[in-house]
Amino acid sequence: MSSEQLKVYHDMIPKRKNPLCGGKIGKNIFVFTNMFQIIFSDKFVTNAIHYDIVIRPFNEKPSKTETEKETKLPKKLCRDIFEQCRNKHFSERFPAYDGNKNAYSANELPFSDYMQDVFWHLNDKEQKKQYEITLNKVAYIDLSWIKNFKPGLAENRVQTALQVLDIIIRHGPESRFINVGRSLYWDIDMKKESLGDGLSLSTGGFLSGILGWKPYLNVDVAHKGFTTNLRVLQYIAKVTKINEQSLSYNTVMQHRNKILSFLKGLKVTYAIPNSPISKRTFRVLDLWCDSCDSHTFTSSDVIYTITKYFRDIKRYNIKRTDLPTLHVGKTSDGGKILVPLELCTIVGGQAFNKKLDETQTRNMIKETATAAPTRKQNIEITFKKLEINDSSVMEKEFNLSVSTKMQMVDARVLPPPGLKYANSTITVERGVWRLQRFNQAKSLGPNSWSILTLINETIKEPPDSDLQTFIDILKSNARIVGMTIGKPITQNGKKINTNDLRSITNYFNEYKHLQLIIVVIPDNTDVIYGNVKKITEMDIGVLTQCIKYKTVKSCINPKTSVTTTKNLLQKINSKLNGVNHILDKMPSCLSNYSCMLVGADVTHPAPDSKSVAPSIAAVAASRNNSAFQYNVTLRLQPPTEEMILDLEAIILSQLNIYYQETKSPPRRLIYYRDGVSEGQLPQIMFYEINAIKNAIKKFNKGNIEITCMVVQKRHHVRLFPANEQETDDKNCNVRAGTIVDTTITHPDHIDFYLVSHASIQGTARPTRYRCICNDSKFNEDQLEEMTYFLCHMYARCTRSVSYPAPTYYAHLAAFRGRALLQGNPNFNLADLEREQRNFKIKMEASPMYFV
Repeated sequence: MSSEQLKVYHDMIPKRKNPLCGGKIGKNIFVFTNMFQIIFSDKFVTNAIHYDIVIRPFNEKPSKTETEKETKLPKKLCRDIFEQCRNKHFSERFPAYDGNKNAYSANELPFSDYMQDVFWHLNDKEQKKQYEITLNKVAYIDLSWIKNFKPGLAENRVQTALQVLDIIIRHGPESRFINVGRSLYWDIDMKKESLGDGLSLSTGGFLSGILGWKPYLNVDVAHKGFTTNLRVLQYIAKVTKINEQSLSYNTVMQHRNKILSFLKGLKVTYAIPNSPISKRTFRVLDLWCDSCDSHTFTSSDVIYTITKYFRDIKRYNIKRTDLPTLHVGKTSDGGKILVPLELCTIVGGQAFNKKLDETQTRNMIKETATAAPTRKQNIEITFKKLEINDSSVMEKEFNLSVSTKMQMVDARVLPPPGLKYANSTITVERGVWRLQRFNQAKSLGPNSWSILTLINETIKEPPDSDLQTFIDILKSNARIVGMTIGKPITQNGKKINTNDLRSITNYFNEYKHLQLIIVVIPDNTDVIYGNVKKITEMDIGVLTQCIKYKTVKSCINPKTSVTTTKNLLQKINSKLNGVNHILDKMPSCLSNYSCMLVGADVTHPAPDSKSVAPSIAAVAASRNNSAFQYNVTLRLQPPTEEMILDLEAIILSQLNIYYQETKSPPRRLIYYRDGVSEGQLPQIMFYEINAIKNAIKKFNKGNIEITCMVVQKRHHVRLFPANEQETDDKNCNVRAGTIVDTTITHPDHIDFYLVSHASIQGTARPTRYRCICNDSKFNEDQLEEMTYFLCHMYARCTRSVSYPAPTYYAHLAAFRGRALLQGNPNFNLADLEREQRNFKIKMEASPMYFV
C-alpha cells in the first residue's frame, strides 16, 4: 500500500473516546508488566541522522542480485567492518548500527554526506578477506516530540521514531550475543541434547521498543533450539531408534522425510579421518537415494562409484557403502555433489527455525513452562544480562537510558458471565465451572454408532474388555449430562491395520449411514488422523470422533474417568448439533440486536514446505443467536498469503446460512481476526473489511454494522500480580479476567490486553485485542465484556479459554484443513482454483464436525 493509503487507513482506525481513561467494569488492581520505561535525559540528542550502509566483498562487481548478496553477509561480519570504520574515521562517536543497512548517529558524523573505505575481516576459519563499506547520509529524523509524548497525540511518524529507538537500544546487546530475529541468545550448549534428536535448548532475551502512553522497552525471556555437534549417522540412529551398525538402506529411506525435514538447510562439516585439509562445510540440500555403491560419475575419463573414487583417489575405504548419501551442492558442470553420511557432522550452534517434533515440543514445554514469579525473576536477570544502559551508543551518543524496574500499571478483574445449562445456571469461579446437563442434549440411538480401532505396532490388539468398559462408562456419563447413548452396532467394534486404507475406506462406506463412528487411533502418529479425516469428511461424509488409545485408558481409569469422558461427551454433543451451554445474560453488544459472530484465521505451511503446500484460510461464523453453534469455511491460498482472498464470497454464504436458520438477517457482524501482525492492520482494513462490506451489499437485506477486533497472541507482554494475594492458581498468575487497557496500550486507539483463562501450567500469556472498525460505536467496556464472555463459549471444555470461541474455532478449522492436505504429494500450487474444487467438505449435516 502507498504511504497515502496507509495514512488514510491509519486515520480511519477508531480512536479512544477518552485517551486518558480506560474502562470502568471490574475490580481495580495493580500488576507488573515486563515493560521498562525509556528515560530521556536533559541532554538527550533529538536530531538523529540516518546513514545507508552498504558492505560488499572488495573488487566484486555489483550484479543484478546485488541486494541479495548484501543480505547474505552475516551480521557479525558487517558489525566487525562497521566497527573498524568507526575506529578509523570517528572513534569518538558511537552511532547505532543494525548489522545490515541502517546506522543512526546523534547529529552528523565528521565527514561529508558520503564516504567509502576498505577493511580486512578474519573469519572463524582464520581466513582473511577484504570488504568495502559505503556510508551514505539519507535522512534527518526529528526525535524531539517523543521525549514529551502524551496520549492522544500519536502521529504517523511514531513508527520511524520507534525503529530508531529500537536500533539504538539493541546495538550494544546485538554486538555481544547471537541474534535470531528479535531475540538474542547466549551460552549455547553444543553437546547436550536437552530437547532430543540433535537439538539443545538455549535461553536468551527478547527486546523491542514499544510505544504505549510513553515509550517502553519490552524485555522477555526467549527460548530456542540450536543444533548440537552430532555425526549425521548418530542423528539418524537416534531418529530411527536403531544403532548405527544395524542401520540399513531401507530403514534410512523409510524415515527419509523426518530425517530430511531436520537436516535440509543445515550446515554439516565433511572431513576424511586423518586428513585435515579435506575438511569442508556444506549446506544440506537433500538426502539422496543413491548409495556410495550405486552412484556413478566420470572423472578424468574414468567411471567411478563413490566407493571406488574414495578408495582409489582419496585413499579412504568407506565403511557404510550401502547407505544413502547427502546431496550438498553442484559440480561445475551441473552435476550433484554427493558425500557419504559417515563423513558428515552437523555443525553445532545453528538456530533451528523449523517446527519441533512431538518429543522436542514436549521437552521444550517441560523446560520453559515456569511459574509467574520465576518468569518475572528470569526477565529481571535477562535485563541485567543485556547491559542495555552500559552501551556507549545509549550513554555517550544519545544520552538515553532505560529504567531498571518493571512498569507497574492499573488493571481490573472483569466479572465472569453466568452460564445456562438445561436445569441450572452456573457461576464461573477462577476460570472454571462444573459441567451440568447440556442445554440441548443430543442422543445416539441403538445401532446408530460404532467403534473402529486402528492397530499398528503401537496398538496390537486392545483388549475387548477395555472397549466394553469404555462403552459402559461413556453411556453412564452421557446420562448424567442429559444424553442417551444406545448400544453400538457391534459391542467390541472392528479392528483394521492403519496401513490398510482400502479396508478403512470400505468400512466407512459400509457404515456411512451411522450418526457417529468413534475411531481409536495409535498414540504417536498424526498421519493416520489425517487419513481418517480425509476419507470421512471429504470422500464419504460421515461424522467421526477420533480418540487416542491412551484416551480410552484414561476414560477407564477410575482417577481420570469422569473428567476425560465428560470432555469427550462435550465434543460429541457439539458435533451432533447439540448445545452444551449458553450465556445466561448476553453482553450489551449482543443483546439489543441480532448479531453474527465471525472468527477468521490463516495457517501457513512450514518454511520448508512453502514450495509444495498452500496456506489455508478458515472462517467460522455463528449460525444463530446462541453464540455456540458455528459453520466453518476453508479456502486454499498461495503460501504465506495472509489476506483472506475469497472473504466476500465466504461472508455472503455465511449470511445466507444465518438467514436460513433464524429467518431474519443479523443487524451486527462482529469479526474477530486472528494471526495479524501490526504492519498488516491497514491491509486488513483495506481488503478484508471492504470484502465484508461488499458481501453485505450483495446480501441486500439492510444495513449491517461491522465491528472488527484483531486478536494477537504473538507478542511478549506478560502480566504479574503486584499483590501476592491477587492470584487463583498454583503458578501465581494474574486472575482470569484480568485486563489492562491503559499505560502500555496504544495511546490513541481502542486496545487492551486480556488474560481470559486460568493458566494450567507456566506463565499466562495475555491476548491483545485491537479494534480497527467500530460501526456500532461500542465503548471499550462493551468490547471488553463481550470478548471476555465469548472466551467462555468454547465447546470442548468447562474452562474459559485464551481467545473468543469464534477465533478458536477458526484456528481449529485451519489446522483441520492442514490435516486434510497431509500426505498429498501431487498438490499443484499453480492451479489453486482446481485444487479448491477438489477440496470439498461433505459435512453439511454436522457443521460443528471440526470441534
